[in-house]
Amino acid sequence: TKFLAFLQDTDLTNVKAGAKSEKKINPMAWIESMTQKKVELERTTADDKFEEIEEYYNNLEQNFCKVSKAVSELVKRDQQTAPALFDFSQGVIGLGQNET
Repeated sequence: TKFLAFLQDTDLTNVKAGAKSEKKINPMAWIESMTQKKVELERTTADDKFEEIEEYYNNLEQNFCKVSKAVSELVKRDQQTAPALFDFSQGVIGLGQNET
């Protein structure tokens, strides 16, 4: 049936053939297309809490991306300056040995 195809995320036009579809079906759009009515769900406190958690997660993900980029730049800069600092320290050691 069409409902089973919906649950299995198949293309409703190919239900008889049993072919799977790459297209994702929006459940609300599917219900609206089957009933020809606009479907609106009541908002609950759980919805508000979910949106709050989703916003927190999105902000956290953005901040992690920024931190990851900054750390990568620091590592890159450290890798670039390490040989120069080594050469500088070798020069100072050599200068110290010449002075004694």
